[in-house]
Parts: sequence; C-alpha cells; structure tokens
Amino acid sequence: MLESDIEILPKKRKLIINLTSLIDVLFLLLIFFMGGTTFNQRDSLKISLPEVSGDFLQKSSPHIAIDLSKDGKMFVNNVICKKDDLKTTIQTIMEKEFQGKKADVQFKVDKSVNYGIAIEVMSQLKSLGIETIMAMTKNK
Repeated sequence: MLESDIEILPKKRKLIINLTSLIDVLFLLLIFFMGGTTFNQRDSLKISLPEVSGDFLQKSSPHIAIDLSKDGKMFVNNVICKKDDLKTTIQTIMEKEFQGKKADVQFKVDKSVNYGIAIEVMSQLKSLGIETIMAMTKNK
C-alpha cells in the first residue's frame, strides 16, 4: 500500500454555539411584549351598597366574595358566574381553597337588586353548609 492510497480525514471540530446573544434577544423580546401588553382587569361592577350606621365587625379571615350588581351580573371571587352555576362554583372553591372546611362569604349586593334574588343566592349558600354570610354595607 502506498501513502497516496490512504486518505487522512481532518479532525472534526466541535461546534460551539454562543447562546449569550440569543438569550439577550429573548429577554428584549419578553420585555417588549410585557411592556406592550395591556392587562385588562374584569369590568368593575358598580355596586351601590346600602348605608347603615353603627359599629362594624372587621374580619380578615379567608372568605369567598360574591358580588351582585343591579344589572344581574354575579361575580364569585372576581370571576363572572351564572346563577345556575353558583353551587358548583362555590363547591369547587371550597374544595380547592378551603379543603372542604366551612368558608365565610362576603356578600355585596347593590341596593337596587331584587330582594328575592339575594335571598335565592343566600338559600343556595345555606344548602352548601355555609353558615356565615357577611353583608357588605357602606358606612354613613
């Protein structure tokens, strides 16, 4: 065999990709899109609470917040909820956030809401075993 019959292959070089510039570009894109995004909060409910005078109980324990507006919209913990889905929504919240323990409810009802609707919601809450319902009012 002659030396010309044998081919000497060049050594393969390792390909090293510098990711620093790629990461910089990704962070710039992330900052650009975060800055350009508008974070929409839920449509704020305009609830006109009834006014009362007297001493108020300040309670800061975890609770479920239910808001009823005069146009019939209901929010449970700032998430819109239909009246028919109230029981399942409350049960889901009690299982996830309260691990099946009894929960207190903060109930905000616009003063122009039909009394019967508010009673119907409270009846559904009672059927779920909720005993403490805090009626939210405005101080005079």
